[in-house]
Amino acid sequence: MNKENPKKNKKSFEYYIAQRKEEFRCQYDHERSWENLQYKLQKRKNHRLSLYCVAASAAFLFLILT
Repeated sequence: MNKENPKKNKKSFEYYIAQRKEEFRCQYDHERSWENLQYKLQKRKNHRLSLYCVAASAAFLFLILT
């Protein structure tokens, strides 16, 4: 920022804040978008399915060994 001109400093800072707000709004809109929510849901389903497979194979192995 420019230290010599306080008005320019203030404008520069206000511009920076406005840019950050816009970036945050865009990021928030993306995170709340329908496509992103569908992607997260699908990711959770895949994770849950793999967790069930691991648990079932562990239980099966336990039954075989005992």
